[in-house]
Amino acid sequence: MTTHPGFGQRPSRQPARRAILPLACAVATLLLASVAAMLTAFTAQAHHPGSHAWRQSGTERVRLEAVAMAGDACLFIGSVTPGAPDGHVAPPDAFAVTARLRRSGEGASCPAGPKVLKDESMVSIPKLTRFLHVFVLKPDSILQSTERVPIK
Repeated sequence: MTTHPGFGQRPSRQPARRAILPLACAVATLLLASVAAMLTAFTAQAHHPGSHAWRQSGTERVRLEAVAMAGDACLFIGSVTPGAPDGHVAPPDAFAVTARLRRSGEGASCPAGPKVLKDESMVSIPKLTRFLHVFVLKPDSILQSTERVPIK
């Protein structure tokens, strides 16, 4: 008695699996390549707008471009000085720098809204230091933010 596939006998799935395997590998490779390309593009564009530091070759002098955020148009970075503010300590592998925000035009109209503040300063730090720890203080000397900045 001859049985017909579908009537009591299971047809073999091996040929179908063998045909799907190369297709699945190709789809997985394409998916992985797409994800890698997106991550590469994202990390290339993900350069943060924060502070940067460059050492003058062979010296203790470091050029610091300090960047901070403000909530209105009257704030600016008033001073950048070596050392941590009172009550704060930098991590052991970093040199502390304090950026103090100042307010211009007492009583002036200050439009509210986010503003990026920038200041470029030269700071003398020990030659072997590889990181700065920047403390940003509000005009009332309250800590606004901190940032770990690698020295290039």
